This record gives sequence, structure tokens and C-alpha cells, in this order.
Amino acid sequence: MKLNIVVTSIFALGLLVVGCSPPTPTPTPPYWYGDTDMDGYGDPSVYLQQQTQPDGYVSNFADCDDSNPDIKPFPYAFEVPDGVDNDCDGWIDEPHYIKISATGVELDDVAAEWDCVKDPETGLIWEVRTNDDGLRDEDWTYSWYDSNPATNGGFEGYPDNADNCYYSDRCDTEKYVEDVNTVGLCGASDWRMPEIEELAGLLPCLSPNCMGRLAIDTGYFPNSVGYYGFYWSATPYGTGAYVASFLGGHANGTSSKSYSDTVRLVRASP
Repeated sequence: MKLNIVVTSIFALGLLVVGCSPPTPTPTPPYWYGDTDMDGYGDPSVYLQQQTQPDGYVSNFADCDDSNPDIKPFPYAFEVPDGVDNDCDGWIDEPHYIKISATGVELDDVAAEWDCVKDPETGLIWEVRTNDDGLRDEDWTYSWYDSNPATNGGFEGYPDNADNCYYSDRCDTEKYVEDVNTVGLCGASDWRMPEIEELAGLLPCLSPNCMGRLAIDTGYFPNSVGYYGFYWSATPYGTGAYVASFLGGHANGTSSKSYSDTVRLVRASP
């Protein structure tokens, strides 16, 4: 008789446990950052943590001077020679880029025409895209192709899987590198595809603060929209490769090597 009581009690307890719902966890409150100058960008040193957004606070901490609404992250503000970091990129009164002519000569910052840009911080020289239907037009696209097994990640990609470039008989990244080196852009013939970390260095404005805007300094890199702002890197990822978005402000996406994206070549300073 005692055994029956024990069994019945255990059975009843089991029903009770099955019938209970676990408590709903309370979500962690987000951080909000003070926006005294009401420019939409928060001060990283002034913050609250709560579920609802308080008045005078925003969800980002991108401001470097919350007392001046004209100072905010690039590309919503641009540097001017006034002894202040106007665009919150850590530089004062740049240019920190140098314009370079088609023959490789460094130009004054006021030059109206240039074909390449040098980054003295990294020593890299970058191709500047055009808007003239020529070899380097921003709208041309290329499939990813690298015939070198030491650098292609185990899959070479697709030669001529696009049909939208200056020499339309073959529109892939390897062929484009060859073509640019043949013409000797900016007096050089050692142009190459950039690694994803190098492309990321051109993006001072990162998602989500620059969604819908060009996240690259268009004062030095005009004609940068390209094919929805996506640019190939040389960095493979399985059957794809990493891309940087100059529209979305990120450099952690990937595309299939069969896709058609834009290219911006790079080389080291001599």
C-alpha cells in the first residue's frame, strides 16, 4: 500500500513539472549615449543602460565633440583647416591622402585631376576609378578569378563569368589586374588585388552609422558607387571571397566567386 502511494506521488509530481513553463528571461537593457548637441551622434563618456530610449540619448557613440553639432563622423562631416578634428577620424586638418598623377607624380591637394591616391600612413597607393566608359570605369564588374593555387584558397574561381567590362571578351579580376599593369597606371606595373584588411582601411565610416551613404572619402576617391558599392578583395573564403561595401560601410561580407562585383587595385609605395 505504501508503494502505491509513492508511485502515485511521483506520477503526480511529474505532471506538475511538465505542466510548468520556465520563467521568461528579462532582456539585457541596451546602452544609450548622451547627445547634447542633438546631431544624432552620442558621447561615449555619457551613457545610460535601460530598456527604453531616454530623451536626449541615442544608440551610437560616434561623436568626438558633443558640444558642436557640426562635428560628427565622416561622411556626415568633412575636415576643414581649423585645428579641429571635424569628421571624428582621429586626424586634424588632414589631408592624410596624397593625390598622384597618371605618370606617378605626387600632386598638390588642390589638383583637379588625379589617377591614384597614396595613403602615407600605410604606404599603400590606390587606384582611383573613373566615369568615362574607359578601362577603369566605376560601373564595370568582374567575376573573381585567381589561377595561383597558393593564393586562391583552393578554388580558382571563374574566368570571364561577367560580361560588363572594357575588354568584354574576358571580365574577371585576374584579367583586370593584367590590363591595368599593361597600361602602367600612375607609372607602375605592380598593381594587385587588395586583401580585405587593406580595403577595410578605406572605410572610416562603419555600419550602421553610414548606411545609405558612401563610406569612403569621396574627396579623394570619386566614382566609388560601382555595382551597389561592393568591391572584391583578394581574400578567398571557401568558394567565395570577401567583399567591402562602400555604401554600407562594412568589410565582413562575402560573395560567390561567380558573382560580378567592382574592383579597386592597390600597390605598395616604391
